[in-house]
Amino acid sequence: FERTVRPLATPETPGAFYCGMRLVATDGTLLDVPDTPANDAAFKRPSGKRGDGAFPQVRKLSLVEVGTHIEFALSTGSYRTSERALFPQLLPHLQSDMLLLCDRGFFSYELWKSVVSRGTHLLVRLQKGMILKKIEQLSDGSYLAKIYPNARAREKDRQGIVVRVIKYTLNDPQRVGHQEEHTLLTDLLDASKYPALELIPGYHWRWEHELGYAQQKTYQDPPRASKPTHLRSETPMGVLQEIYALSLPPFVIRSLMF
Repeated sequence: FERTVRPLATPETPGAFYCGMRLVATDGTLLDVPDTPANDAAFKRPSGKRGDGAFPQVRKLSLVEVGTHIEFALSTGSYRTSERALFPQLLPHLQSDMLLLCDRGFFSYELWKSVVSRGTHLLVRLQKGMILKKIEQLSDGSYLAKIYPNARAREKDRQGIVVRVIKYTLNDPQRVGHQEEHTLLTDLLDASKYPALELIPGYHWRWEHELGYAQQKTYQDPPRASKPTHLRSETPMGVLQEIYALSLPPFVIRSLMF
């Protein structure tokens, strides 16, 4: 997989670049695996008030090239492993010419620091309630603020990283989050070069990632009675092997389409 799969888009590929930066997105998914003692011990299963889930589940986190839907890097963990905890395994695959689009569950000070230190740029949606004190108002309505590793560092103004804050409200009643205020964070600080009215719709390109998962989980592997789980392997090593194997056909298909 690592010898074969790679981003393919060129600057001429529609929807693949923004201001010279290759658009990539990260997101995760869960895959059901056969109910064997080995898989249960390695991957765990969901549980709730009505009892445990029918199958253990493996979590997969991917990096996808937005313009081509190519999944060019992935990491795996158990059901109980968070997507944020899996993300450091993807860092070696980020490059300085990339703009990484992340959903609100990924943000952390350490993640931000580790990504921008590689020269990769970020456009991240934030959860509600984060303290972002304005230090400079910009011409497009966005503003500069600082993020900190903890509350004490914020009080003392230590280890702060300057970021740009973009707030907007969706006015499309057909969209989830209509009339709610949303907040984006980016390290692209120049409002004249990277206007908010370009970055706001640009963030929503992140949903192209879901089309890659749809190809793998729906079109490549449609549900059927004879195959109740996404994967067939009864051992953890077999599960990992199968995940990488099933990630190769979409690359072949996308390469042919490209």
